[in-house]
Amino acid sequence: MPRKWKLAIYFLTGLVIVVALGLLLNFWQSGNNPPPERVSNYSLFRNQNQLTFENYYTGNYPPNLYQPVAHWTGRLILPDVSIRNQQISHLNSQSNPQTNNQVNNQSSLQTNRQTQINEANSNQTNRPLGNQAVFFEVHHADAQHQNLRGQVVNLQWENRAVVNDYRRRTTRDISFTAKTWQSLKSGNIHPDRLNNLPSVDPLESLTGARPEDDLIVSIAPVEVRESPQGNITLVIASEPEQVVGSFYGLVQIIAREKSNPSNSGDHLGRNSGSDRFLVRHFNQGSRRFDGSQEVMVIPQVVVDREGVRRSTNQDMEKSPFNATGWYVYGAKNSQGIFTVQALEPRELLQVPPQVTQSTPSENRNYLEQQLWENPQKNTATSVLLTSPSPAPWQEGDRAIVMHIFGGIGGKKAEPQALGMIVTGHFSYGTAQIIREPLTGELRWRLTYHQVYAHNPDGIISGKVNWAEYMGNLERGWLGSRPVADALIRFPPVTEEYDFGGNKLSVMGEFTTQLQVMMARYRTGNGTGAALVTPATSCVQDSNQALYITIQKITNQVAQNPQIQTWLAANPDHPQTQRFNQLVTLGKALKKELVPLGIIRADWQEQVTEGTGTQRDNSVLGDFFSGITTWRTLLPRPAFDRLAQIFLDQGADLWFLRTNQIGGNDPDILPLAPTAPFS
Repeated sequence: MPRKWKLAIYFLTGLVIVVALGLLLNFWQSGNNPPPERVSNYSLFRNQNQLTFENYYTGNYPPNLYQPVAHWTGRLILPDVSIRNQQISHLNSQSNPQTNNQVNNQSSLQTNRQTQINEANSNQTNRPLGNQAVFFEVHHADAQHQNLRGQVVNLQWENRAVVNDYRRRTTRDISFTAKTWQSLKSGNIHPDRLNNLPSVDPLESLTGARPEDDLIVSIAPVEVRESPQGNITLVIASEPEQVVGSFYGLVQIIAREKSNPSNSGDHLGRNSGSDRFLVRHFNQGSRRFDGSQEVMVIPQVVVDREGVRRSTNQDMEKSPFNATGWYVYGAKNSQGIFTVQALEPRELLQVPPQVTQSTPSENRNYLEQQLWENPQKNTATSVLLTSPSPAPWQEGDRAIVMHIFGGIGGKKAEPQALGMIVTGHFSYGTAQIIREPLTGELRWRLTYHQVYAHNPDGIISGKVNWAEYMGNLERGWLGSRPVADALIRFPPVTEEYDFGGNKLSVMGEFTTQLQVMMARYRTGNGTGAALVTPATSCVQDSNQALYITIQKITNQVAQNPQIQTWLAANPDHPQTQRFNQLVTLGKALKKELVPLGIIRADWQEQVTEGTGTQRDNSVLGDFFSGITTWRTLLPRPAFDRLAQIFLDQGADLWFLRTNQIGGNDPDILPLAPTAPFS
């Protein structure tokens, strides 16, 4: 069939889907038929929390068995409104009961916490955009500041031009709309503590994203400032990264403890036994799991509001991934027993990959057929698609991550759009090869940059570590969905440029644009709700950030005479060749992202207008925005086409594919995301 006829068919198919989805979503969002009131998954999950926040910075952790999840970690705490609205220059001597309650639920710590909050508050000064430092309960600190562990300090942005520009683009007055309240009643988590607050900046929108102060993050780099009065402020220049747990270890599960006689069985009709497991730690000396034995708690999580467990500990010891071990993330409870909050199969992120393919036909076949072919639960693969003479992979290598997940089928299948479409979810991220200290092995470290709509789980739009987003037992997707991550190494994108002192970073610009998009999703651009339409969604707005990056880098080079002179004087320099490859890639991506050649107004304005909310609430407005970028309407077609473009340009693509990994839940099956016109 001629290519033009194929394109016509694809376009007509896209039009039908856009219209159908537009009508469906508009009807669903209409106030005439509001969704019923429902409990959130977030509230269901919180009811089974087995750790207190004090557990995160206390306890004994031998360094050969456990490592901190990051150098600097802690809990974000939103100051009380009365404190936020004041410009305080002296020590606040009066206790605030509301703040006491939000800092720690243990009465023995409340007085100490409130004193620390009041002292931290005294170090705040007038800042642009009404910025008030949020509070930060320190769980881990670098070697020079171990004395801060367990203390509550200030956390604020660095006063730097690029940071201030980011804050100006993302600071919003928050005022909930009727649709936000409707969404809240239906069980979605919205930043209700921020409602009616002026000038909410991206640090505050992250801290106040959930109803409770329970968000654990890592921060880097960090500047520690101490006032003459001894008050501590931590200063950062980039968004904190959401993490899970306080320490991690590498273990092999030996056996589950025998069940309590009073245990009558789980929802599957079987006696699930105790949540306590005997494990054996990895021994770096022998390279085997013959280290110390220990009893750990791997909780059987509650079902979500659809009756599905995000993970299960049933038959964990029989998992095929147990042979190579699990990274376990968590903390020791009040009895000194390590309680697992997230799991990560060791072999998935190891370097080198399980399979390497290097011929064009093999690579295309994998991408078009094998990637999602017949997904089987409790399986995973790591497959590298490369050239016949690839560059070696080594510590420090970076990659762009392209992420997609599919659906949940089986007896407890989730509803599908139009009864047949598994929409899934799309996002970008970054990855780097690191040397993991417990094993000395090379492995990938993944950080997702999630442009994520408000949802019932309390998943927050922002930078999220792999273990928190995928491996979290309560809200991660490792155990319940099929997932594909494409790690893209392409030097024109992943390596920086230095044109005679004029430095450019494509990855740096890309993460900046994603950071803006993620912050605006958290606030709903002021409405408190990031709502999904054919024109605004995870895949549309993530790729808006990619389009803006291409435009900005191209414009910077074209408008800089010094760079133009350098390129003209160095036509054969490796950097010039890399940049020429970037230009070629940019043209191919632009053609894919804007297939009709009509640049959407919101894309052209380079995110100076709203994102994550509806600019035009009509079906017609969303329809015309959607068709101009129809190839990024659904996650799967966008993922497939963008992966093929990078592959055609000579990039290496390292695929991580998982299918409901962990314990055994026979009631669910993995469903591949739908690809109607990829």
